[in-house]
Amino acid sequence: FLSVFMFYTLDREKEYAAAFSAFLLPLTRGLGVFAFLPILYYLLCKHRNKRPFDLTSVFLLLSVPMGLLAYFLWMHISLGDPMAGWRAQELFAFPEQYRRSLTAIFDLPAFFNNLLAAKELHGYFHSFTDRALFVAFVISLPFLWRLNRIYFWFAIGLGLFPVMTGSYMSYMRYLSVIFPLFYVLAHGIDVSKQTLLRWTILFAFISIQLFLAARHALHYWVA
Repeated sequence: FLSVFMFYTLDREKEYAAAFSAFLLPLTRGLGVFAFLPILYYLLCKHRNKRPFDLTSVFLLLSVPMGLLAYFLWMHISLGDPMAGWRAQELFAFPEQYRRSLTAIFDLPAFFNNLLAAKELHGYFHSFTDRALFVAFVISLPFLWRLNRIYFWFAIGLGLFPVMTGSYMSYMRYLSVIFPLFYVLAHGIDVSKQTLLRWTILFAFISIQLFLAARHALHYWVA
């Protein structure tokens, strides 16, 4: 809701309202920091179009960093460690090599090896489903770039960061909140001309939903 509201208000140039939602995004989830990328692109376009860069623009630019600082401050006050949320993964019951690491972002060989490490249709760490969804995400990016570049920069951060930090675990959960992907699908379907494409996408989504619902009912891992 917050990300959609941010883009809605940006589109209408209501920068204070957009800044308010952008401030809250890092407080709700760490990936909210990637709202900074579309905001920065928006402000660069504003400057390129010779529109004034005023106090409202400064407030908008600083909204995400201030939200992140507010999150660190709250974690420090309440738990004594501003990075407690990130370190919580040390308590999870899975091997250390599958824990997300910020240093893994620069390990491109490991990234590609991990991409090709699918060993089962769906599971914790070696899911073919999660990797297939990541490939679909990458394929959608050129179309998103042509449709809306502000949305593109939002999707880049949310879609790449989880896998670049070393794990495909729960990737579909990360992907489900990248609403610009559904924007691409909506634009790619012309009801009057693309009937086959429309029914193909509908069949694919229903099949995925039924597959995951069945796994959940049988007490298998979903996301």
